[in-house]
Amino acid sequence: MKTGRGIGIGLLLAALGAGSAAAYSDACFRGTVVDGTQDLSDEAFAPLTGIAAQIAKGEADEAIMGSRYAAIVERIMCLNGPMAGLRVTLRSGGTAPAERETTTDAHGRFYFDDLEIGEYDLTVYRPGKAGEEPEAFAWRLKVEDNYRQLHADMALPTKFIQVRGRVADTTGQPLAGARILAQGYRFNSELGRWSSVRHEVEAVTDDQGRYELRQLHPMLFWPGDGGLIGYVLKVEKDGYFVEARKVQTMRPETLAAMVKWAKMMLGETPTPGQKDWRTIQWPAAADEQGVLDGVDFTLNRSASLNGCVLNAAGAPVAHALVELRYLDVPPRQNLPFRLGPGSAETDAAGRFFVAGLATGRYQVAVAVDGRRRFYPDAAMELREGEVRTNLELRYDVPPTGRIEASVIEAGSGRPIGVYTAYVERVLGPPDSGETSGRLVKNTNRPGFFAVDNVSPGEAQFHVSAPGYVSRRAACAVESGKTTEWTLEMQSAGSALVRVTRNGVATRPYELLAFPDGSTNAVWGSWQTNVDGRCLIHELPPGWNRLRAKFVENNQSRYALVPVQIEVGQTNAVELETEGPCSFDLDLSFPANVVVRAWMEPADAPEAEDFGSMADLKVFLWAYGSGSIAVTNLPAGEYRIGVQKLESIQVRDRVPMKPDQTKILRLEEGRRPAVAFEF
Repeated sequence: MKTGRGIGIGLLLAALGAGSAAAYSDACFRGTVVDGTQDLSDEAFAPLTGIAAQIAKGEADEAIMGSRYAAIVERIMCLNGPMAGLRVTLRSGGTAPAERETTTDAHGRFYFDDLEIGEYDLTVYRPGKAGEEPEAFAWRLKVEDNYRQLHADMALPTKFIQVRGRVADTTGQPLAGARILAQGYRFNSELGRWSSVRHEVEAVTDDQGRYELRQLHPMLFWPGDGGLIGYVLKVEKDGYFVEARKVQTMRPETLAAMVKWAKMMLGETPTPGQKDWRTIQWPAAADEQGVLDGVDFTLNRSASLNGCVLNAAGAPVAHALVELRYLDVPPRQNLPFRLGPGSAETDAAGRFFVAGLATGRYQVAVAVDGRRRFYPDAAMELREGEVRTNLELRYDVPPTGRIEASVIEAGSGRPIGVYTAYVERVLGPPDSGETSGRLVKNTNRPGFFAVDNVSPGEAQFHVSAPGYVSRRAACAVESGKTTEWTLEMQSAGSALVRVTRNGVATRPYELLAFPDGSTNAVWGSWQTNVDGRCLIHELPPGWNRLRAKFVENNQSRYALVPVQIEVGQTNAVELETEGPCSFDLDLSFPANVVVRAWMEPADAPEAEDFGSMADLKVFLWAYGSGSIAVTNLPAGEYRIGVQKLESIQVRDRVPMKPDQTKILRLEEGRRPAVAFEF
């Protein structure tokens, strides 16, 4: 049994599924073409009313409700289903492009095999009305390797969206000839990750800086993520920094359907801890004619930087990679591709040139043969349109060291032959260079491994072995020397855990174990089976605290239980979850600052390592927005620590030291807000 009004998303994903995975072969592409017409009428949504009521009362059986829910939503989303008998062409790039052709089958599917690496133009033709030419719908297909099969579902729209706007410089003067490229994205704004096809439309601004992007595909009704498709608009003009923005192309009837679905599935009056449909931030919809106006851009004149890289003797360093990283809030949104800041490789004379840089502060790094050095003293601020010349960077790093380590059993000193060890990070002075080393195992010597090319500093390892407690350990590495190091592994025990909620077996999202007095979880997480059971290995002897986290309807339930672990024994544990769902907390900060925050129970030990994981510790960081929404916390008293950082890039290398700490109690039915000022 599942409860809660937010079950709709989970039911849909579970019932529709993604199908069985395709077998690997040479590169090929499988597509499915469906009719983009959707039934968004009240009559189509009416059958969901009964399901929503049962879900709200906790009377919904997952298997039965999932099947019924999926059938109803699938009819709404895909009224006319797959489109058979459509002509599909695939045209390769190059100077002499070759074209292949096929036809969709009864299920709207088509297939192209033996594809080479590269990009293709994929076109689907829908028959026109009597006497009219077929209507063409074009996508870009990108094939990146020949060991996976590509697939995409493509909906042919009946109506389109037109986006209009204006491009100007920072003085307000219109920019003619600016190029605007609209690229369709799918699922969480990640271009190319979830689908290898994308729809593209281009436009160029006129003398008044205005543009029109025609025939963009409208966002479809898709419960749970706000739609299958939106666009990233990227604006480019010579001499100006590239700007980009996400635009969701939603028609007014689709927006109304999304609001209707959210209101129905989340309920008119949400329960404590439940998301309120009225707080959802919906995108702006186009007008009745399908026009989305006022998508304007302001372009900054780009800055540039040139200089040289020299070694300790003053000789030029060729083929060094010079990287620039923002120290300020990036002047861009969180987009599915990275816009700058920029990098360049030095030539034979050690010279480099980086153009197209945005206004702001930068940190410089130089990488040679994979070893990177940062220059904190060379931080710089570039103004709009500035051309900075003759930056000299000395790439003078000390020789690397080597680690030779023995892995033995604590007490007996016996070599451990089966283990995993790797370098997590190396902490050293700024001029030592940054490396993580390379693990080399000597299979002829059990319990021994070596790591070459490690920068001087403290090398932090993670080591695990069957039957032993996994551990993190560190050793010092000296320049040009070999460090001999011995790691002792402690014999471990196990716990057979049965997790129930109100007496019924549950399937937690994760189980974590914490040794007594530790703020770090034992490496790994585990999930229970259908009987609510899970066998956890490699637990340290003595008292451990087990935490179960059960995710339901985007909320979490937690339970903690202590257990005594004995070496070589399997200890039975009963863990009962109960009580209310978790509550939310709003943290706000001054805008345009880089903030790192962490929350933990008020009585938990204060951790000094940002990588630690206490029983209920939550780590967060934000920039630009000025706020963070904390979710999935049970009721109780918490300690909130916040720290202002100079840069996003260095957040993982700065020790935890809160600038401000506050204590807050979360209570049922409250969504408290906490503000911090610096």
